[in-house]
Amino acid sequence: MIWLLNDVLTPAESGNILSVYTEHRFHCGSDSNPRANVKKSLALNYDDPDYKRCTETLYVPLQKALSDYLIRRSGQPYFSWYKTGGFYNWHLDAFPIAGIAPHFSYTVALNDPDEYEGGELVIRVGNTESSFKPPKGSVILYNTGLWHKVNEVTSGDRKVAIGWVESYIKESAIRQNIIDLKLAINNVADDISHEQLEKLESARMNMIREFVDRP
Repeated sequence: MIWLLNDVLTPAESGNILSVYTEHRFHCGSDSNPRANVKKSLALNYDDPDYKRCTETLYVPLQKALSDYLIRRSGQPYFSWYKTGGFYNWHLDAFPIAGIAPHFSYTVALNDPDEYEGGELVIRVGNTESSFKPPKGSVILYNTGLWHKVNEVTSGDRKVAIGWVESYIKESAIRQNIIDLKLAINNVADDISHEQLEKLESARMNMIREFVDRP
């Protein structure tokens, strides 16, 4: 599954992270996938004095936005910079990665899509490819294990944060059903009685209690 979550970061939060995007703070992003001709990008140094600040700026709104997706914990994020000519060919994310065994991967758009040409995130589900170039501050969330790539940036700069999250629910079908139930509840919450809403939420919470993968 793939979800687009809009307005996760405010312009101020995106700007806070973008303030570190200067040459001397970044290293070759190919370190995370050293195979030849697979990746061309830059990544913020983990030992940068502002890396922790950027991570905290990202995590607070991200955790709020993902509250319906049964997230147990997040892995260490990457802050990536695709300059003109940058790309990331078809690949699968490693497992485990960033210190966790992830169920979802995410990409956060830090700058406006009209600031660069190309650079679309392309995700393959079955024999269908979906292309995304989301607005600044939005998030693409998708199941880890899907093949994906970043098209070559033909002009301008693509600046994103990427990362992975682990769910409380290990079984994928159960996890998907509980998420779908919550999103459906959100859609009808204003149109049904409080009593009906309580019954739906009770059923959802009892499903979580039944299937949670306890540490």
